[in-house]
Amino acid sequence: MFNYSKSHFGHYQVGDLVTFSKIEALEWSERFGHTIQYRFNDSVFDCFDWTVEPPWSLTQLYQRRARQIRDKYEHIVLFYSGGADSHNMLMSFVSQGLYVDEICSFGSLEGDRDRQSFFNKEVFETSAPFAQNLINTDPVYKTTKFRFLDISSLIAKLFDYVPVQDFPYLANSNFSVNNVARQWLRDWDLEFKKTMESKRMCFVWGHDKPRTMHRDGKFGIHFMDINDNCVGPRVQLMNNPNWHDELFYNSPDLPELVIKQAHEIMKWTNSTGPDHPGWSKQVTGLGHVIKHQGSEWQAYWLSQDTISAIIYPWFNPLQYYEVKASNSITSERDIWFWKDQVISQAFWTAANGMKTKWGDRWLRHSNNKMPTPIGTQNFCSTFRYIEK
Repeated sequence: MFNYSKSHFGHYQVGDLVTFSKIEALEWSERFGHTIQYRFNDSVFDCFDWTVEPPWSLTQLYQRRARQIRDKYEHIVLFYSGGADSHNMLMSFVSQGLYVDEICSFGSLEGDRDRQSFFNKEVFETSAPFAQNLINTDPVYKTTKFRFLDISSLIAKLFDYVPVQDFPYLANSNFSVNNVARQWLRDWDLEFKKTMESKRMCFVWGHDKPRTMHRDGKFGIHFMDINDNCVGPRVQLMNNPNWHDELFYNSPDLPELVIKQAHEIMKWTNSTGPDHPGWSKQVTGLGHVIKHQGSEWQAYWLSQDTISAIIYPWFNPLQYYEVKASNSITSERDIWFWKDQVISQAFWTAANGMKTKWGDRWLRHSNNKMPTPIGTQNFCSTFRYIEK
């Protein structure tokens, strides 16, 4: 399950096996005893000294990244949830008047029948009003399309496309049905299919915040195998010539961007004490550090808002943002799906098959007291030190 053309979105190496599928990697590792290594653009990132802070501002680097994408493709689609990541991405284009062909948000209005649901609220309170106002008031974007993609039917029919036994191989970290279904989004939507017949088309994803942490007393960064939230194993393996995907932030085309982000986080981290309200003892996976408090060393993490304020110049803390789903298997985004016992039966068949075959040894739990798994175990890329 591999081709090199899409390997820049991340892949696994287990001995001689190279694959996009975490489950295949886990099976191979267990069978032959090889260690699993997650690779993420090592050949490019190894060429940079990550301890040297790039001289450009983050705004300049975001704008440069937007120009790279605009110059490379004839038709670009920004997936815009209205969250901090995608809003900063959109503003990187808007701040310099770069045209965007489509701004798209997705949700499950037909399934939820509620604009205030977990999946839909951010769209209808943030992304849709902002995008429509941009189109109505800025002449540069008067012909930009904003579309709400209701993927309810795609989710409901997911197992018409996916044999139950293949489902585990179509996700790596995010096994929620809305995530796996999105791998069919590009060839399911009729307008996308029509556009890609005549234009070099790109889907741009505002993914992901830097995963920084302390190791051996020094600050550094690694990348986690969570890109299937945007580009999953099926999309990588297909390598469809009619469309292209771009991760706006973690790209081999502009490593200086994520290096600069990491340095900005490190400087903020080193300048604040543990009593600063931006720190939390709640695990967020972002900006993990060990700080001295009183007579003890304590682990701290950055909150989502704190890290957004550090690295995103267009972050607005007063704007409505939906919290992240707490479970990447039975996501809050899919509540309507779980309530329908008929359409969800195939998922539970797949999930029970995974549990029967592998037990819990490959699953991740929020803590030892919670028996329900929230995802699979994560693998990380090479750790790159920011501090010398």
